[in-house]
Amino acid sequence: MIHSVDKALTLLKAVAGQDDWIGVRELARLTGLKAPTAQQLLKTLQARQFLEFDAATRRYRLGLAAALLGRTTDLVARLDGFARPRVQALFREFGETTVALACDRGAFQCVCACPCDKELATSVPSSADLASPHLMASGLALLAWQDAPFLDVYRTAHGLANAAFAKRLDTVRKAGFAEALDDHRSGVAAYGAPVVDAAGRAILSLGLSVPLPRFKAALGKQIAARIVDAAQAMSRTLQESAP
Repeated sequence: MIHSVDKALTLLKAVAGQDDWIGVRELARLTGLKAPTAQQLLKTLQARQFLEFDAATRRYRLGLAAALLGRTTDLVARLDGFARPRVQALFREFGETTVALACDRGAFQCVCACPCDKELATSVPSSADLASPHLMASGLALLAWQDAPFLDVYRTAHGLANAAFAKRLDTVRKAGFAEALDDHRSGVAAYGAPVVDAAGRAILSLGLSVPLPRFKAALGKQIAARIVDAAQAMSRTLQESAP
């Protein structure tokens, strides 16, 4: 047995057993470790994103890497904390509806959103929208980076077992983002970019949509570039946190 690994896993289990944040001293008491040893191990687990650290309270809780490893029930909550700063930054820059979607065990969910408050604005995806994510740019960005068995099931379930849909996903993969300009006469220009994990699968996507009356081609290029940059930065963080 490697004792340092054993101690780190003991600490991780102790944090996982809590319903809230927990401090170093309490963890040391629970695990029987000396506080300095516990603190060093906790910092290592934090660096690898198995733990989150609240600098204000000096306490820890399970991080994104642990949530991804176990696909815990609060994965969406963890992804919210991961995605929200990027969603808010894009919203501040463009002032248009910005969202983060997730695909977890085949289910599509809206993780977080900043809705536009202008008189003419696009809406945050509804449950009906999420049932057919291929109709959204952010949904296409998620779908294009799923594995072949998942896509086979999805295409069959949605009546999309055709060359046109396969070509659309291929176009998205080659571009690195999805663009939907007035698709299905939506009156919306929308963009989506994938956040890809270490296995090459999109677990998240960032999406931003603009009503056509406010849309111009130059704005579309700017949005595409910024949303791809943000998603790629998130992908790097996600891949570095991989178990």
